[in-house]
Amino acid sequence: MTATVMPEEVLKNLDPKFVVPLVGYLAHESCKENGSLFEVAGGFVAKLRWQRTHGALFDLPFTPEEVAAKWDEVTRFDDKAINPTSSADAIMRVNENIDRIAAKK
Repeated sequence: MTATVMPEEVLKNLDPKFVVPLVGYLAHESCKENGSLFEVAGGFVAKLRWQRTHGALFDLPFTPEEVAAKWDEVTRFDDKAINPTSSADAIMRVNENIDRIAAKK
């Protein structure tokens, strides 16, 4: 996939075999890591985290124009941004919006 856009000397450092040490560690019985995402390439290993903006709430149904009007809320990473650690955290704002809509009826 990268062979047409990267020089050969770079590509040889991106060999998938260099991912194996991380996989080996993660699979070892002493490793307590679970459910994480990692970036691995050329001898670099880093844990990534999922971060989400506070987002915007919309009545249902909603339109592309309404999304555009609240785009700053949808995309702004500020002090309200959160780092979900589970699917329950991820659905929290969805449930909040469903409750908000139900209370309006």
